[in-house]
Amino acid sequence: MIIIDTSSKANKVTDHRAPAGCQPDCVVYHRTCEEKDGLNASLVDFFIEFKTDHDYDPFAHRGDTLLCDTKNGSETCGQITSYATLLLGTQYCTHIFCILVIKDYARLIRWDCAGAIVTEPIYYDDEPHLLTSSFVSPPQSEGNTKTQCWDVKSNDKSV
Repeated sequence: MIIIDTSSKANKVTDHRAPAGCQPDCVVYHRTCEEKDGLNASLVDFFIEFKTDHDYDPFAHRGDTLLCDTKNGSETCGQITSYATLLLGTQYCTHIFCILVIKDYARLIRWDCAGAIVTEPIYYDDEPHLLTSSFVSPPQSEGNTKTQCWDVKSNDKSV
């Protein structure tokens, strides 16, 4: 995989429907991808967003509610939702993934047209295997690089 800092790079795919100003902190491309610099939302495997304080976590740690009601948490929620919308809108995918790193823990998020599935906080210093084995290294099938996408023209599932 190739990780690119895209925090200050504009999307190379120009689409009037794409949310304006979408610049995830980092994007991940497959190692065989030709894109080596910048943001090309049509080729991104997943994105990574970093926050330096727990107040930016959009998800609740307690209770029966999923979303936090803090100002910073709400802004982060809107931000990562726009990034997911960008990727889902430029690729023929059934779903996409992202990693949200918040100070000393991370959350894995699976996005699709119905919403998102969010993990509990993963304290990566204590349990790094939860990030590396289950998310960053997805199984590959038949040499396909997009494990979550469909070939729409042939109606063939890629994995």
